[in-house]
Amino acid sequence: MAKDFVPEGLTFKWTLKGGAALTDVLQYPSTQSGGKFTSISHARVKEAEWDKQVYECSAEYQGTLKKVDFKKPLMPTFPKTISLYHELKAKTVTLICFMTDFYPKEISVEWKEDTKVLEGSQVVKITEGEDKMFSQTSQLDIDIEKWLSGTAYTCTITKNGKSDVVSTSLCSTYPISSPSVHLESVEVQNGFTATCEVFTAYKSKVFWIFSNGEPSDSTTYKEMKDSDNRIQRITDSKTFNKGVWKSMKSITCGVKHKCFTSVLTTMNIIAQKTTFPKMTLYHQLRSEPTEAKRVPLICSLTGFYPKEISVEWKEDKKPFGGSPVVSNMEGEDKKFSQTSQVDVDVEKWLSGSEYTCKVTQNTERKELSISVCTTHPISSPSVHLESFESQDAFTATCEVFTVYKSKVFWILDGGDRKESKNYTDSTNTFQRLVHSQTFTKDEWKSMKSIACEVEHKCFTPVKKTMDLKAIPPKPALLYIMAPSQDQLKHNDTVTLACFATKFYPKEHTFTWRDQGKEISKGITTVPTVEMKGDEADMYSVTSFLRIPESQWKDMQTNISCEFKHEAGDLEKTAGKTADCAKSIVATVIPPPNEELFLKNRVVLKCKVTGNLENIDRVEWQKIDGAKLVSTKETIVEGTTEMHTLLVKFDEWANGTQFTCIVWHFESGDTIRMNYKRENGNEPQPPSVFILTPSEQTSSEKVTLICYAKGFFPKEVLFSWLADDKPVNRTQFQTTQVVKTGSGYSVYSQLSISAAAWERGVMYTCMVHHDAAFNTQMRTIVRTIDSLSKKATTVSLNLGLPRNCTA
Repeated sequence: MAKDFVPEGLTFKWTLKGGAALTDVLQYPSTQSGGKFTSISHARVKEAEWDKQVYECSAEYQGTLKKVDFKKPLMPTFPKTISLYHELKAKTVTLICFMTDFYPKEISVEWKEDTKVLEGSQVVKITEGEDKMFSQTSQLDIDIEKWLSGTAYTCTITKNGKSDVVSTSLCSTYPISSPSVHLESVEVQNGFTATCEVFTAYKSKVFWIFSNGEPSDSTTYKEMKDSDNRIQRITDSKTFNKGVWKSMKSITCGVKHKCFTSVLTTMNIIAQKTTFPKMTLYHQLRSEPTEAKRVPLICSLTGFYPKEISVEWKEDKKPFGGSPVVSNMEGEDKKFSQTSQVDVDVEKWLSGSEYTCKVTQNTERKELSISVCTTHPISSPSVHLESFESQDAFTATCEVFTVYKSKVFWILDGGDRKESKNYTDSTNTFQRLVHSQTFTKDEWKSMKSIACEVEHKCFTPVKKTMDLKAIPPKPALLYIMAPSQDQLKHNDTVTLACFATKFYPKEHTFTWRDQGKEISKGITTVPTVEMKGDEADMYSVTSFLRIPESQWKDMQTNISCEFKHEAGDLEKTAGKTADCAKSIVATVIPPPNEELFLKNRVVLKCKVTGNLENIDRVEWQKIDGAKLVSTKETIVEGTTEMHTLLVKFDEWANGTQFTCIVWHFESGDTIRMNYKRENGNEPQPPSVFILTPSEQTSSEKVTLICYAKGFFPKEVLFSWLADDKPVNRTQFQTTQVVKTGSGYSVYSQLSISAAAWERGVMYTCMVHHDAAFNTQMRTIVRTIDSLSKKATTVSLNLGLPRNCTA
C-alpha cells in the first residue's frame, strides 16, 4: 500500500528477494481522500513458498523507487529448549538457566531455593538471532556451602500463560548410593575410644546416640579429601573412661545429608569374658637359598580375651634358646590374635627334633608339638643291601629309600655299630641314599655276616643283614688253539692260544710245556675278564705262546697248556692237524625277493655246514665291527645251522656290508662271509612288456610272456593276476636275471588254458622293483586279454587307473 501522493501515476512491482518477478499480481485503482491518493497492490504465492521466501514490493512514482521486504509474520513461541547447569567456583556456585528459540522477547524467569523465592539476584542476558527468534540466560550465584549441603534450586519460565520448570542440586548432579558407616572401639590406657568412619563424597553431618538417647550432632569430625579437594571419607572419635563405657548399653554413630536417608550403625557394649585361644602350630619351608638353613615354626593363637597371654617354646622338651617374633592383632569382636614365630636349625629339624609351643592364660595352660615326623608321617624306610666284586675287592652297598635324613650304621659279624659317612644322594632330597663300604678280598672272605641299620627319630631302626657264604669253585672249560694254515704260509713264527672260560674264583695260573718241559719265553697272558649276564660270577682268560715255525713243524714238538685252578687242574695238547676250519662251510643267502617286495623286509641268512662240534660261535657283524642280534635254527643236528638276521631296509638299500663270522675252537681260524647289495649306478625302473600270443594255435595251452628290461639294481619280482585274482607262484616261471649293458633284463612266462584265454579272462603282469614309478608300491603293472589284445599300463599311485598303450 502507498498513500499520500499527488498526482496519480504510481506503479507497483513484486519480486522474490534478489530474484525473479512475481506473475500472480493485482494492482487496485487509486482512491483519493483529502486531496491525496492511496494505492494498493497484492500478490498471490504458493503456500510452500510462503513459509520460506522473502518478497520485495517496490513502488515507482515520478522517477522515485521505494522498496519494502515482506515475509510471513512470526507467531508467539514458547522456548524450544530450557536447560539448567552449574559452574563450581572457590566459594560460590553459579547456576545458569538457558532458554532458546522463543518469540517475542518478553518472558518471565523466577528462581527458588528449595521452596523459597529468590528476588533480584539474577543476571539476565537476551540475544536475537537472524531468524528474529530470541535466546536468554538467567544467572544466579549461590553460596557453595548451601550447594554442598544438598539444597535444591528451581528455575521457572513463564510466557503467554505457559510455564516450565527445571531443577538442580548436588544430589541430582552427583547421585551416589548411601554411605558406608563403620563403627569400632579400642581399649586405651584409661578407657575406651569409639571411632566412626563414614565413606561418602557428600559433605555430611555426623551425630552420636548413646544408650538409645537423643541424637547429638558432632562438631569434631574430620573430612578426608583427595588432591582435588574432594571429600573421600569422614571420621569422628569419642573417648570414654572405663566407668562410663561399662555403664552404657550401646553406642550409635549416624550420618545425615539431604541427598540420602540418614544411615546409622550401632554397637552393643557387652562385658567380654575371658576366652582361651584356639591354637595352631605349623611350619614353613624357605624358598630362598640363603634362608634354607632355617625352618620357621609358627604358633598361631586366635579368639582370646583379654590380650595378656604367655607363650613359651621348647626343643626336645628343653627351653628353646631362640628369640620368638611376636605379632598381635585385635578383631572386630574385641577378641585378640597373636602369632609367635621361631626359626630352628634345618639339620635339627630334619633329624626329627620335636618343638613345643606352650600357652598360658591366667591359670589355664595348653601345649602343641611339631616335628618332621608329624608333618611328613610315612612308613619305615625300604632298605636294600647287596654286594659286588671289583678287581681286587668287594663293595657292599646299602640303598635306603626314605624322605628322612637318616643315619646309617654298618655292623660286621654282629659287632659294634660304625656310622657310615660315605653316601651319595642323587636327587638331593634324601629320597634315595646309597651308602657303600669296601673290603679287601681277605677281609670279605673272613666275615660271616654284614648288616646295614638305618636310624631316625621318626621310626624304629630298620636293619638288613647279609650272610656271607663262600661261592663254590667252578671248574674251567679249556681250549687250545693251534696255528692256522694261513699262519704257517706267511709267518716265521706261529702263535698258539690257550683259552679258559666259565671258572670261579679268579685266581689261576697257566703253564706251557713242550714235550713235558716248561716253556718260559714267548708267553703273553691277557687280563682276566669277568663274564656278564647269565654267566656272572665267572671269569675267562687267554694265554698266548709264540714259537718259531720250525719248532712247531718239528715232529718231536708236543706243545701242551696246563691251567691250574682251585676247582681242578686241566691240560690240553695242541695237535698238528689239517686246517680244521676247512671242514666248515659258511654260505650267505641273499634276501628273497618275496620278502623284499611283498613283506617289505630284508632277511639275510648264514648257512653253516660241516662238523659243528668245534665251533665256538657264529655271529653277524657290520663292517665297523658292531655285533648284530640274529636267530639260530638247527637244520640238521651237529651238521647244519641257519643264522637269520633281520636288516633295516635303508641299511640294505644303501649298500651297508654285513659279515657272517664263524669262530673255530681248535684252529683259532674264523670264516668270514661278506654280503652287501650291489649299488653304483643310478636306479632305473624296468620297461615292461607283455608279448601277445600267436593268433592261431592248435595247442590247448597259451603262453603269455612278460618281459622286463633296462632296470637297476637287479632285485625284481614278478606276480601274475587272472581277473584280479592272484595266480599261484607254481604256475609261472621266471628266468635268471641277465646283465645287459648298465642294467638287467628278465622274463616271466605264464601258461594258461586256451579256453580261458578265448573267454576273455584278463591277465595282469605285476613287476616289483625299487625304482618303479610308484615309489610307495614299487610296482609296474601290465594287463592283456584276448578281446582287446592290447597291453595296458596301470599306475597304482592314483585312486582311478590311468591307461596307456605299452
